[in-house]
Amino acid sequence: MTDGEGVIRFTAELWLFPGRSFTVSNNATSFWNAYNELPDLSLDSPGIESLVTITGSFRLADAGDSLTLLSSDEEILDEVAYGSVSESLAGWSGDSIPSLRKGEVAKRLEIDGHPVDSNTAADWQPFREYRYGYTQFGIQKYDVLAGAITAFTSPDCSLDVVASAIDNAQKEVCICAYEFSSRAITERLLCAMDRGVNVRLLVDGAPAGDIHEDEIGCLSVISIAGGDVRTVNGNLSKGIVQHVGALHSKYLVIDSSTSIIMSENVVEDGLPQDRIVGNRGWGVMVRDAGLASYLRGLFESDSRYSRLDVGDWRSDPRFNGSSTLAQVQRTTSDRMLLGPLVSTQRAYVTAVPSPDGSVRRPYLLDFLQAKASVVAEQFQADLYWSSRWTGEEYLNPLIQTLLTSASRGVAERILFDSSWFNVERNERVVDCLNRNSTSDKSSFGLLDDRSPITLLHNKGAVIDGRISAITSNNWVSASFSRNRELAVLVESQEIAAHFMKAFDFDWLPDETPPVCDAGPDLELTLGRSVLLDANACSDDRMILSYSWDFDADGITDSRDDKSLFEGRVPGEHVVVLKVTDSWGNTATDEMHVTVISSSQFEKRNGDSDMPRSLWLVPVSAAVGIFLARLMRKNRACPDSRNINHRPRS
Repeated sequence: MTDGEGVIRFTAELWLFPGRSFTVSNNATSFWNAYNELPDLSLDSPGIESLVTITGSFRLADAGDSLTLLSSDEEILDEVAYGSVSESLAGWSGDSIPSLRKGEVAKRLEIDGHPVDSNTAADWQPFREYRYGYTQFGIQKYDVLAGAITAFTSPDCSLDVVASAIDNAQKEVCICAYEFSSRAITERLLCAMDRGVNVRLLVDGAPAGDIHEDEIGCLSVISIAGGDVRTVNGNLSKGIVQHVGALHSKYLVIDSSTSIIMSENVVEDGLPQDRIVGNRGWGVMVRDAGLASYLRGLFESDSRYSRLDVGDWRSDPRFNGSSTLAQVQRTTSDRMLLGPLVSTQRAYVTAVPSPDGSVRRPYLLDFLQAKASVVAEQFQADLYWSSRWTGEEYLNPLIQTLLTSASRGVAERILFDSSWFNVERNERVVDCLNRNSTSDKSSFGLLDDRSPITLLHNKGAVIDGRISAITSNNWVSASFSRNRELAVLVESQEIAAHFMKAFDFDWLPDETPPVCDAGPDLELTLGRSVLLDANACSDDRMILSYSWDFDADGITDSRDDKSLFEGRVPGEHVVVLKVTDSWGNTATDEMHVTVISSSQFEKRNGDSDMPRSLWLVPVSAAVGIFLARLMRKNRACPDSRNINHRPRS
């Protein structure tokens, strides 16, 4: 091997079987740190002189260089050039590979396991980015038994599913997340550690906007309690290469048997206490040892301390040794629009990590092409991507594929986030799709501002009504080519139907107001009370709030669905009930409560000792019943039967 200035000549016999490789490194320790294995040959090893002879100065230059492989009689077998190269190379055609970034690796493309070898730069220009210490996890498919998959959505029930899984952990919980600041999940992890469960966290050390103070608190509290918390964070100025771009995947592995894959970070809005208002996200819990083993291997590879870009949180300057967990706010509402679905049929689950699964192009293209229907929700999309190698802009290939498919009659509905953070870029994408789509079966839009969903953070799709994609991939180039992401594609019609239902709730605005029924007019004796009940109210989706005005003065006296009215002032009282659904539609109803004196009541009924109506109770008793009810609703339960995490029936 020669770089034009130095020569490494193998003097010992070396046999390679087809498809096998041989690695040579200048530094065995650095290679071990990056790849968790030793090179086959390290030039700094003792006794290397018996295997190779080195003449001249063999050291590849950052700005540009060449590498040539010669036979023993110095016939050129292979050659490659990158960056600025002045000499002419007999075994190379055209321009050299563009200059590599610091820490970047040039790796020859392969097709079906066979190297691409045209002696041009095109052989060495993959779509994915390789960094020193890169991984090569393959796309894996698993046959999953009936009843082993639970599909869930956020905000509806994501916290319930994840918290319950952690509560049931016996040995280990591994969590990989871009951001982690959920106090509810932190509390569950602390309880798990009290049971002897090994808790391990891996988070991105430099998320957009840096680590929030809430995350600092949660990570610190878990570390103080004995949890293993690590961050991924590179620093090229110190020679530390981050082996992936952003650590953007969101998954859990529990007891090496259960996996949870989500679009959502482990944050308050992603796994909210409120089951109606919060981020829209999709997730699946899969009980399959094969998938769990695969994801645990991914977790181990990304989190091992031999990587220079992996650090212990306790050694991070942001670690706060005096952190305590703030009180977790409990929700008293068990209303949700869409509960979890447990599969009843066998299914196939395909795991696709990024960037590993997108070597030549985004993996999702293979699933979007030649389909009959596509529905999707996307947090963030760029209309144009930029080539890593030429810098030229080109139409986002996912958008191009959707337009091509629409021209063939594929029915497509895609909904994009409309928050201030994404609205400008997503509007450009929606406008392009709507202007250039030639199909009347397709439609593209932004999330309606009236929706209770505060952020459409989802990155999911349902393809052909059969394949559900639950991913962390935004439709931006880095998400497929550079970042650590994770997707699972579930082949199951019942799971697809569940996510289609969730999609329709977001796609179709709720224009129908709720039905408000305050109940019949009532009469009660002065000094007594009545419990007013709004349970006769209804909505085609979900009632979000109740408002009782006991004297029609426009001031809300109670926001509970059941409210205590005390007969303290005689006369007729107009009670107004207002209900609001999750999309902001409202309806009102009036009822009249007439308060009369005891003498009037006795005179009317003729006998002061006759039984009162069942809804009439003394004020003191009514207050006691009402307070007891509130205490039952608000009591913090120390175990998994907390009101926010209801026991499964």
